[in-house]
Amino acid sequence: MKTKKQLLQEKKKIEKQLKEIENQELYIEVPELGIKITKTQQYNGLEYKEILKEVEEKQIATHNLLIDLRNIASDSNWKKYSFIKDIWVFVPNPDKVAKSLGKVAGFGAYSYGLNLYTDRISDCSDSNLGVFLFEKLEKQK
Repeated sequence: MKTKKQLLQEKKKIEKQLKEIENQELYIEVPELGIKITKTQQYNGLEYKEILKEVEEKQIATHNLLIDLRNIASDSNWKKYSFIKDIWVFVPNPDKVAKSLGKVAGFGAYSYGLNLYTDRISDCSDSNLGVFLFEKLEKQK
């Protein structure tokens, strides 16, 4: 029979493996940009300031990153990146003046064009409005 300590060590190892599997299912690698990004919007329905309590702003995809991803998708195939074709998400506010006034930024991208909104009120939320999270890919050794 295993000791409690052994079982707790096994539990910790299994939880780590489960977390790795969840991350693999949540993210898609984009080697052209050296990142992996969530395949779906995260934290939908929360205000931006609430999202920032859950994740650091540097983990949230910027509008420039999302544009780069859409350009890659249009150059290759939309099938792989279909999640980015029609979006409305919060992005880090690139305008320091608006940000200092408590305004948040939203980015909308559709088949007919795209918009960067930097005049949203800080308590803006919508069930369709979330964020894409990204991480840099680890360099191959």
